[in-house]
This record gives sequence, C-alpha cells and structure tokens, in this order.
Amino acid sequence: MGFLAASLSVVQDASCLAVSWELRQTLTVVFDTFSSGQGKKDWSLFKMFSRTLTDACPLASQSKVYVDISPKNKEKELLEVTPPPASVHEAIVQGDKRTYAVYDLLSPSLFNTSRSLNVQLKWKRPQDSSDLPTPILHAQRYVSGYGLQTGEISTLIYNTHPYRAFPVILLETVPWYLRLYVHTLTIITKGKENKPSK
Repeated sequence: MGFLAASLSVVQDASCLAVSWELRQTLTVVFDTFSSGQGKKDWSLFKMFSRTLTDACPLASQSKVYVDISPKNKEKELLEVTPPPASVHEAIVQGDKRTYAVYDLLSPSLFNTSRSLNVQLKWKRPQDSSDLPTPILHAQRYVSGYGLQTGEISTLIYNTHPYRAFPVILLETVPWYLRLYVHTLTIITKGKENKPSK
C-alpha cells in the first residue's frame, strides 16, 4: 500500500495575481485476490472491501470507477463485468490497446434501481477442443511477503476428482533468501486445519 500527499501552489485567476494552495492525496492499494479467493481470479468490490459503493464523495467534482475489461486473447479467456457499464473507454497503454468499463458515480442513473453498486468481474474460459483437460491433481505455488517476519511460501494443491482422495507427497525447494520454521507450518483442507501424516 502506498500513500502520497503533495501540496501545490496554484493561481486562482488568469492574471496570476491571486495564489492559493492545493492539497492532492493519492492512495495506492494492491490486493492479492487470487490467493484469498481459493485460486479464483474472480473479484468484486464487496470481496475486496466488505462493502459496496453507495454514493460518491460530496466534494468530488468527478468520481469514476475504471475496470480493465481488455480481451485476454493470449490466455484464451473471456471477461464478464456486472453490472453492464454505461460507457466504455479505450486507451493505448505501453503500445497495447486497453478497454475499460467506466462507472460514473456522479451519474444519477447509476444508483436509480439500488443504492448499492457492487462491480464484479468474472473470468469465463470458452469450450475449446484444443485445450488440454485439467489434470486430476495439480498444484500452484507462490512466494509472498518479505524477510523473516512476513515472508512465506504458499502451495495450493487441487484434487478435481469428483469423489476420490489421494495421498500426496510434497517436496519443496526453498529459495535461499527464505528461512522456514516448521512450527509455523499450516495445512488447510476444505477450510479446516489439517495435519500431515509424517
């Protein structure tokens, strides 16, 4: 999370005779919705903030929510955003064409049906015969945090079999910059803590 505050001197008229101070504050927050969403990339405002949008800031001259809905052709993924946006904005970002769904919080029609706005983004994978089927057992791993206090390795193991359980032997290769402590090991299965057999 990053926070930036800057004060600027601005002129109040074209003749530059009157000067005033303007305070600009910027807050940047990064959420890891993939790890907290049990391996799903779907997200919504309610999932991230535990609340929905009800109105815009009364002092804001403009208040908009932009959602990147650019097609993911390389990954063969389709995006679905709800509710449908009233307008779409296209821009070139680092040479790539990006498409954004725009929600204007100052628009009276946005909150007409409900005093609650919960923007949701879902990934849909098309049925393609060329795609390989998902293996019954597959795993994903990522490193998060840093240092000895917040650094951790998370491994997600998936069993897609409809009813059968499988014994799993896990061999981890630990990066040199992480020091692991066995007493901090936690294993969670179906939302409940589990213990390894060995």
